[in-house]
Amino acid sequence: MSQHIRVGQEGERLALQFLQKQGYDIIARNFQGHAGEIDIIAYDKEFLVFIEVKTRTSVEYGRPADAVDKEKQKALHGAAGEFRAAYNMQGHPYRFDIVSILLAKQKPQIILYQNAIAE
Repeated sequence: MSQHIRVGQEGERLALQFLQKQGYDIIARNFQGHAGEIDIIAYDKEFLVFIEVKTRTSVEYGRPADAVDKEKQKALHGAAGEFRAAYNMQGHPYRFDIVSILLAKQKPQIILYQNAIAE
């Protein structure tokens, strides 16, 4: 398994733990739609939340959340629409969050950006 796959898997594991501690109720992981993939889908109170997890080992090429560019946002919107249609949730309030994880030598730095992507 390549290093970037291992880093991504570790990031998703840490994100799940972090989100659960924040009170998120995880309902799906790695949803694959025609438009793209959504890392984590959860409820946060009344909101259905589509969560993108970005993990890096350094900031040499930018912060992890910076990797969620316009193309990725478009794919997330498309996949979220597919999920909402598949589970008849079109009228449910929803948002997009990003979990940014920097794997530092001592302790990972985790930042949650709520409502990070415009609808």
